[in-house]
Amino acid sequence: MTVKRKGPAPLLAHLGMVVASALDWNSNIHEYAAPYFSPLKALELEDVIRGIKMYMDHPYSAQHEKGRQVWKSGSATVSLLYADLASPAKGNPVLLVPSLINTSAIFDLCAERSLARYLAEQGNAVYMLDWGNTAQDDRDLDLSSVIVERLLPAIAASAEHAQKRVSVLGYCMGGTLSLAAAALEPDEFEKLILLAAPWDFRAGRNRLSERVREWAPMVMPRLEYKGYMPSDWTQTLFATLDPEGSAKKFARFSRMNQDSAEARIFVAVEDWLNEGVDLAPALTREILQQWFALNAPARGQWKIGGRDVDVARLEKPVMIVASSGDRLVPWESAEAVAKALPPQPVKTLRLTAGHIGLIAGRGAVETIWSPIIKWIADTQDQR
Repeated sequence: MTVKRKGPAPLLAHLGMVVASALDWNSNIHEYAAPYFSPLKALELEDVIRGIKMYMDHPYSAQHEKGRQVWKSGSATVSLLYADLASPAKGNPVLLVPSLINTSAIFDLCAERSLARYLAEQGNAVYMLDWGNTAQDDRDLDLSSVIVERLLPAIAASAEHAQKRVSVLGYCMGGTLSLAAAALEPDEFEKLILLAAPWDFRAGRNRLSERVREWAPMVMPRLEYKGYMPSDWTQTLFATLDPEGSAKKFARFSRMNQDSAEARIFVAVEDWLNEGVDLAPALTREILQQWFALNAPARGQWKIGGRDVDVARLEKPVMIVASSGDRLVPWESAEAVAKALPPQPVKTLRLTAGHIGLIAGRGAVETIWSPIIKWIADTQDQR
């Protein structure tokens, strides 16, 4: 089967950064560009272009578990995955909550890297929330409606299907949303796992937060005209956080054995990255204002439907998994919520992987997935 890809999204932005990184900068341009990348060598530049072409032509296409749908509201769904592998009597029900701007496929990337499959193989009933495309939902969703009318009902539906409360694992902004939901309705949760979930948007060396605050004034007027946040805009923003790294990963790919598991994982990750999801306008405005501009969560000023998101009242087991090597969500940003939680044992797991490496990295199974499952089982036994 021939797989047709348009390339890294947006392709022109990636190629432009590759070209820019190979230029002999004059002093004015260098002063601006130096913090983001250093010039690529000519031979490496050839490898980058070759790697992009090899990715675009690669025959591999990951097959994702469709599962059995147990709930739907608007464009959002919850599906039970790998039910034939699970043993709910032995394990625990877990709901996986992704970010809003990428698909839920991150939890089931490919045969070699599927957190959903791994959880099921350990006996857990695995439910996965898919937000769908919020920009095409039947209403203009904001943070309140996403949490109160989508996430909390999804958790309740999963619990009803499993016939017991579920543990919720939220990745990136999916974790931030899950934390707010738990603060509002703690009785709906068994326990909460926050995987690279930002809370303090000013903590650490937060390049993403800095760049978003620079970027937002240009985006907001165009958002009103466009009527939604195109995924290409967010993809370009993320790519510019580390242009050199974005280029060099394709150079590495060009030197991989193209039939290897390593190459298949690379293709699966890139396909997921390039399948970005548009964002509803009200959601975009609130995320930019409440999180990045005002830092409302960390300042204790975040409200959902007029209610305070007060995590100090969340007396549920919480596990914080984050990394000092994460360029999108610095360790300090994710770990900050531990200081706001009640004085109870909060498990923290500090790693050195990148943002995506927490799920797709070479050591993810042993260093991240396995400790998460052990913590779920151990805290279950203690309750």
